[in-house]
Amino acid sequence: MIRALLLPLLLSAAMPAFAVYKCESGGKTVYSDAPCPGGRELEIAPAADPAAATRTLARQKEEAERLASARHKREAQEERVQQKQDRAAAGKRKKCASLALRRQWAEEDAAKAEPKAAPKAQKTARRAAEKHQLECGK
Repeated sequence: MIRALLLPLLLSAAMPAFAVYKCESGGKTVYSDAPCPGGRELEIAPAADPAAATRTLARQKEEAERLASARHKREAQEERVQQKQDRAAAGKRKKCASLALRRQWAEEDAAKAEPKAAPKAQKTARRAAEKHQLECGK
């Protein structure tokens, strides 16, 4: 970011000062860097003094640093939020896997239960399935 701001300023300062010629031909005024017959050289003063350019550069540098700092803070905050969401998603996956396993075990137990214990085992399997459905939506 800072380089993008400094590059045009450095290039404009490094460019040599060229002469500018004003030519009038057929009632039209044309400016050129090459002399023309009857033309005259114009002296063009720089737009700002070096001290003003230095102050402007300092202000631009401070602004670039402020923007970079704000961007880094925002990116760090977004990274923390993303990590928190990732941890929550991993916790949910782990819990759902655990509930699915309990459901499977309860269904296996209900299938193998003795006739006297079958209603209780079926009820436990049904509740395990309901809990899995409630937590994981499957």
